[in-house]
Amino acid sequence: MRVPELWIQPLRTAEPDDDIWRVFGDWLLEQDDLRGHLVLRRHEHLTHRPSTRERLVRWGQIAEAHKRHEREWLGGAWPPTGVRLNWRDGFVFSATVETANRAAAEFFDVLLTTPTGAFFSNLRWAGTPGRFWRWLQPNLAAALHTLEWRAEPLSHGALRHLVTQPQLGGLDTLDLQGSLAEGAVGALKATTLRSLSTLAISSNPVEDEGAKVLATTQALASLRQLFAGYAGIGSPGAIALATSPWLRSLEVLSLRGNHISPNALERLSSSANLARLRTLHAHGNGPLA
Repeated sequence: MRVPELWIQPLRTAEPDDDIWRVFGDWLLEQDDLRGHLVLRRHEHLTHRPSTRERLVRWGQIAEAHKRHEREWLGGAWPPTGVRLNWRDGFVFSATVETANRAAAEFFDVLLTTPTGAFFSNLRWAGTPGRFWRWLQPNLAAALHTLEWRAEPLSHGALRHLVTQPQLGGLDTLDLQGSLAEGAVGALKATTLRSLSTLAISSNPVEDEGAKVLATTQALASLRQLFAGYAGIGSPGAIALATSPWLRSLEVLSLRGNHISPNALERLSSSANLARLRTLHAHGNGPLA
């Protein structure tokens, strides 16, 4: 059985309780795929508010099904040491890689050819930074929509290399929280990842200069969510964001724990350039200690 392409993108973006999951569950049962039962149980759990006892029974049944069938669903393969999978209803949606070697690469080669990997699109990298490019295979890169970097901090040069890779052109979410070295954020000026809708750079030394880079980078015009909390940004950086001609698509902006004045925050919240902004997180802003 193959999961038809017409299902994949809608289900990747659907909320777990959306009705499309119920329809997909029914379709799976028509294909004699027992994962249809798992999909329908989850959907029923989310939409009909079962009792605590019923919830425990259902989650127990789902866990038992996974225990019995995961190897079969993986086409006989098994994740090697250093690869952790995030399952949902018999499908792998994301993975964390801590050890990148040939066994890990071969495992993903198998996963991506099975129905179980049809929705795989999120990679959390926790391995050695320099090994990432030697290990990442084109088929895996092409499947990625979200990359979370949880390895050693990226230097300016390493980040520039990351955000200018054509093979990562399908990314819509880049999570670099706590993963950038001093001055590295400036490399985003060179990004060619024009499909990015979410950028997370909280807990990094972004500061005003980094905020100005974000504000003047045309390639970030598709951003809808920007998370830059606890990043050393002051009022000049906030004003640069407020007056940016390229961040007009922003709907969510998180600037918690920075050093932005009330006046600068007011300019952000009332900016004509940020007319689509519906959520501004600005708790914990104040002067530098």
